[in-house]
Amino acid sequence: EPNLLAGALFSLDPSDLIALAGQIPGILALGDSGYSVLGSDQSANSGTIDGAKFGGSSLPQDAIASSRVIQTSADPRVGNFSGGQIASILRGGSDIFALTARAQFGDHHLAWTDPDWPRPIPRATSTSGTVGGPIIKKKLHYQGSWGIRDNESDIYSLLDPPNSILSQYGLTLDTVAAISHALTQLGVPLSAAQFSPNQHGRNYNTSEVIDWTPKATTSIRLTHSGSWSNNGSP
Repeated sequence: EPNLLAGALFSLDPSDLIALAGQIPGILALGDSGYSVLGSDQSANSGTIDGAKFGGSSLPQDAIASSRVIQTSADPRVGNFSGGQIASILRGGSDIFALTARAQFGDHHLAWTDPDWPRPIPRATSTSGTVGGPIIKKKLHYQGSWGIRDNESDIYSLLDPPNSILSQYGLTLDTVAAISHALTQLGVPLSAAQFSPNQHGRNYNTSEVIDWTPKATTSIRLTHSGSWSNNGSP
């Protein structure tokens, strides 16, 4: 049952549980839609947060205390899957107030890519953090975490295409010019000035934890997590 955070690579988004699971031998990440364990269908997998069923694929990176992949259902504590299960434990608050906030920015001008690569390098920015502390010391604590990730990339147009796009689709500038002329004769507008020249995507992740310890032998935890995204393109 490998620990996902211990094996995380710096190039990965640490809030993406599927991408982290894909670094374990025998597990294949299927984009952002799921993962396969030893060839099993992704519908055979499941996920939990603090033991409760979880159907999402990402959490704020500062919210995760530990996360592991269980590849067998022989353990009587787990079940309801025949592929793999990502079991995550969320961080809880303590008697000491603590706040962490961070921001990251990746400039695509500093990256190198093959000139013939047909997809533009995205500009990535992210902000994340966590805050926690006591409501009633030694009895009631809270912890809240968030993460926002932006990706923006250029959109190639056949009206002004790079050479890599033309060669990949088997086109020439003469062909593009002929098609543009024919569309113009038909009255089809070719200008896209009213649209953004970039494709933009934003992902949000939040989690909240409240821990109540009324006495030494009793502990109650209330958790909530949310994830949503906005994607836009012309």
